[in-house]
Amino acid sequence: MEVSEVYELLKQAGLPVAYQMFPEDDIPDLPILIYTMPYSRNFSADGRVYRKGSHVQIDLYTGRKEPETEQKVEEAISGHYWDKTEEYLEDEQCYRIMYEMEV
Repeated sequence: MEVSEVYELLKQAGLPVAYQMFPEDDIPDLPILIYTMPYSRNFSADGRVYRKGSHVQIDLYTGRKEPETEQKVEEAISGHYWDKTEEYLEDEQCYRIMYEMEV
């Protein structure tokens, strides 16, 4: 899956989406989705890459706990296996819900 395909997948959640960051002069209000593909997860056979894969990290930022917004994201990525973690970012005063999946 390419970066543009991940973008289209996440747009289904109905939230503003950006790869890595929004432009500084165009940051939308929360909630927002930021995603990255920080490393590959290739499958090898006989010393060669048999199937290319990528690790995708999706960060949902919300001003408060929003289970309904999380549900929208989870529905958008439901065709893939994902894991989820959550933290409150004290300095930014927002929640970061991180989804990780392989594509």
